[in-house]
Amino acid sequence: MTKQILKSGVLTLVLCALASCASRSQVTEEEDVFDKDREKIEETLSSEISFAKDRSELESMREEIPQEKRLENDEKAWIGTLMSSPTVEPNRYNQKFQQMIRKKRTDFQKKVRKLRDDFTKEERSNRKDFMKKAKEKCEQIDPKSVERKALNERYRELDQERKDFFSDQRERRKNFESELNAKSKDFYMETRERQREFNEQMRLYRKRYNDWKKEQDKAKKEQREMNKGSSSSGFQNMNNVPSTPLEP
Repeated sequence: MTKQILKSGVLTLVLCALASCASRSQVTEEEDVFDKDREKIEETLSSEISFAKDRSELESMREEIPQEKRLENDEKAWIGTLMSSPTVEPNRYNQKFQQMIRKKRTDFQKKVRKLRDDFTKEERSNRKDFMKKAKEKCEQIDPKSVERKALNERYRELDQERKDFFSDQRERRKNFESELNAKSKDFYMETRERQREFNEQMRLYRKRYNDWKKEQDKAKKEQREMNKGSSSSGFQNMNNVPSTPLEP
C-alpha cells in the first residue's frame, strides 16, 4: 500500500513537472511571436514617425540646389526653411508643408493596412494548417481499438489543443493591435506637433514677409518718383538752354 502511494506521488510530481515545462515553453513561444510582431511593426513604421531624416536631407539638398530651384524641387520643405530670407510668398511654403504632411499620412496608413493584411493572411494560414492537422489526428483514432475512457481522454486533449490554439491567436491579435495602435498614436501626435510648430513659424514668417514686402513696395515707389523727377528735370534743363540763332 505504501509503495503504491509513493508511486502515485512520484507519478503526480512527474506529470506536474511536465505540465510546468510545457506551460513555460508555451509562454516562451508566445513571447517570441509577440517580439517578432513588435519588431516588424517597429521596422515598418518607425521611419514614418520621425521627421528628423527629412530635416537633415533637406539641409544637404539645399547646399547643392540653386536658390531659385530649391522650393520648386524640394518636396520635403521644413520649418527651418522659413528662417531663410523672407522672399517667398508664405502660401507657397504652406502648400509644400501640407503636401508633405498629407504624403506622410498616406504612406503611414498604407503601411498600417499592409501590416494588418499580412498579419491576417498569416493568421488564416496558421488556422488552416492547425485545422488540417487536427482533422488528421481525429481520423487516426480508431474507436474500436481504444477503451472508452482512453478515447474520451484523447478527444478531450484534442479539444483542449483547439481551445489553446484559438486562445493564443486571440492573444496574439490583441497584442498586435495594441502595438499598432501605439505606433499610430505616436505618429499622429508627432504630426500634430509638427503642424503646431509650423503654424507658429508661419505666423512669424508672414510678419517678416509683409514687412519685407512693404519695404520693397516703398523702395519701388521711391525709385519711380526718382525716375520721374529725373525725367522732368531733364526736360526743364532743355528749356533753359538758350537757343542758337541760325546763321544767314
